[in-house]
Amino acid sequence: MKTNRLKFYIPLGLIAILALTYVIFGISPKKSHTESESAPTQSAGVATQTVAEASTEPAVDLATGKIATGFEDGTVQGWHERGGIETLTAAEEAAHSGTYGLQVTGRKEGWNGPQLDVTPIMEKGKTYTLAAWIKLPAGMPDSSVAMTIQRTTNGKDTYEFVTSDTVTAGEWVKLTAKYELLFEAEKLSVYFESNANPTLDFYVDDFQIARNQEPEKIEVQQDIPALKNIYNDDFKLGTALLVNEIYDPNGPDAQLIKKHFNSLTAGNELKWDATEPREGQFSFSRADQIVDFAMNNGIAFRGHTLIWHSQTPNWVFHDDKGNLVSKEVLFQRMKKHIEAEVGRYKGKVYAWDVVNEVIEPGDKQPGGLRNSPWYQIAGEEFIEKAFEYAHAADPDAKLFINDYNTDMPDKRQYLHDLIKRLKAKGVPIDGIGHQTHIGIMSPSAFQLDQMILAFTDLGIDQQITEMDMSIYTNDSEAFDTFPEDLQLRQAYRYKEIFDVFKKHKDQLSAVIFWGKDDLNTWLRTFPVKRNNWPLLFDERLQAKYAYWALVDPSKMPKENLPVVAATKLETAAKQGTPVIDGERETAWNGTHELATDRWVTGISGSTAHVRTLWDEDHLYVLAVVTDSKLSNKSANAWEQDSVEIFIDSNNAKTTAYESDDGQYRISIDNKQTVNPESMSGNLVSAVKRTDTGYIVEASIAWPGTAPKAGDTIGFDVQVNNDEDGDGLRDSVAIWSDTSGQSYQSTAGLGELKLK
Repeated sequence: MKTNRLKFYIPLGLIAILALTYVIFGISPKKSHTESESAPTQSAGVATQTVAEASTEPAVDLATGKIATGFEDGTVQGWHERGGIETLTAAEEAAHSGTYGLQVTGRKEGWNGPQLDVTPIMEKGKTYTLAAWIKLPAGMPDSSVAMTIQRTTNGKDTYEFVTSDTVTAGEWVKLTAKYELLFEAEKLSVYFESNANPTLDFYVDDFQIARNQEPEKIEVQQDIPALKNIYNDDFKLGTALLVNEIYDPNGPDAQLIKKHFNSLTAGNELKWDATEPREGQFSFSRADQIVDFAMNNGIAFRGHTLIWHSQTPNWVFHDDKGNLVSKEVLFQRMKKHIEAEVGRYKGKVYAWDVVNEVIEPGDKQPGGLRNSPWYQIAGEEFIEKAFEYAHAADPDAKLFINDYNTDMPDKRQYLHDLIKRLKAKGVPIDGIGHQTHIGIMSPSAFQLDQMILAFTDLGIDQQITEMDMSIYTNDSEAFDTFPEDLQLRQAYRYKEIFDVFKKHKDQLSAVIFWGKDDLNTWLRTFPVKRNNWPLLFDERLQAKYAYWALVDPSKMPKENLPVVAATKLETAAKQGTPVIDGERETAWNGTHELATDRWVTGISGSTAHVRTLWDEDHLYVLAVVTDSKLSNKSANAWEQDSVEIFIDSNNAKTTAYESDDGQYRISIDNKQTVNPESMSGNLVSAVKRTDTGYIVEASIAWPGTAPKAGDTIGFDVQVNNDEDGDGLRDSVAIWSDTSGQSYQSTAGLGELKLK
């Protein structure tokens, strides 16, 4: 039975009026679409009916601004085909709860989908919470589904994005967001669409709208220093935004932007799926609003992004038979798209992210390039062409290559070498964008310093393009409120990092935050759904400690963060050379045994008893793991059941990996992942499953100069555990370093003396 079902209904007379006045509009402003009736049919588990004959209306309470559709009467309850070609049915297989849900099939365009008139319940100046549960039928590929509102004001249609998420066939996903009606409207409709997959079928159930209680009015602090003025002599200080944040160009969100930032980046509105969802069908209305807002307020605008492996429609890479297109066809499509987008905003955009996230060492392609469809079709040449086309479309715009984790030495080197190759060929590349999505503990300020220094020899501009700071150290943490100690830790960490940025102001031309406030951040849904507070202003646009740490640290509370004494453990390894076969042989007899009995994540789970041996060429590790349920479900190597070995050959205890440092991961299937990837050849391993878990035996060649008897190396062993087999890492047990930073810092590793 459905829960929270509203029992208020529109009077019958109003129902009749509404039934006669439904008009369904397409996304293209010049197109209007009429409804098409489908013949009534009945089949097991499915109720299909024409809109005019059989559909009842949704449950509505006009007084409180509530509406609900759960489809439990076996009808589509007032929902209509937005494009006039779709089929909407109340079906059992579409039920999130109760017996029926709404099944949507027959879509041909990205904007096609179910639409509901909500004009009667919404008032100007009121805020509403919209929610629905979405799922895909079995066999459908994962795809993004969006909830959007079409508003008609003074006869003009405007399409206002509400929220979106990636939806799968495996589980229901809740789309929910707040929406404020800022303008008088002759008509309002809510609809669901998928520009990423125009023919996607999907299910909708338990749709609700509820008017929120009147919140306390948000007042932007106008009496505090403007961030952009504090850093005016150093670099541009910018933010990313979505178009809904400036629907009211004089509202609090817009006020905050205008006060503090002198560079703007559209978070989604200039990506390919937003601007050209179908070939040759361009849509720039949302991007235009942001660019116009920037120009009208004298704010520089930064374009993001032209070429990316994500959020690019499938049609770009495939022909009408589903096969990958030729390189020539791909370049033709790329050129047309870039000319249209860059050309449209010529003279208004000071910098473009031309290509985004093209380096992925884990894909093991030449040059560390990501094995994306772009690369599969055209190799490295697609990068060259993208810059050439963008430069031709706007010769004055600065052109950037943008990527994440550029603080990591391996990835950084691949990116450096790629830029060097491009410049040697005369490719018009002007700069590198460091995304800089960081955590509250890592990477260190030193690593970010090294990140910037690594590119100075290339003579290019550098920008911090997507900065935010998650307050979490792993995916299993979640807080209902922002702890005071973490607020302070975040603030002082921001100050430490901005000190590095100011040190390199001759290299950096801009520092861009990926959002202006904690309500408008992608980190509330990625990598998991939870609260997060990664930015300088809170949900009500008030300055946080992090803001004051950058503007006037004297106004900060004195730093009084708890200090946890971390005892580094010591053990010894005797000489010996075992056979790597997953068996404990006689060579292991008499060796010291250590246990992974400290917790990085969780308080219980899989652990290991570990022994070590060494010779002049290798370190050897034997880990006997106790694990009640073996799992390799996750696509992420670190979330699979596995053993990780950390080695610091010179025991330097540095906060960033040196050339002799390495992280070696071996899964239950003996799949190896090594950081840095260039050390992959050093690892030989064998895995044997047992009745109580599994055994990992590994040989790791000494990098660089081999240590000798009497030397002490940095060393640690970690066990990753997916306890319930759901593809998520539930516990991490380690021998010594509980910081969770062993993958990039050797400061907390234990010590292994070679005897």
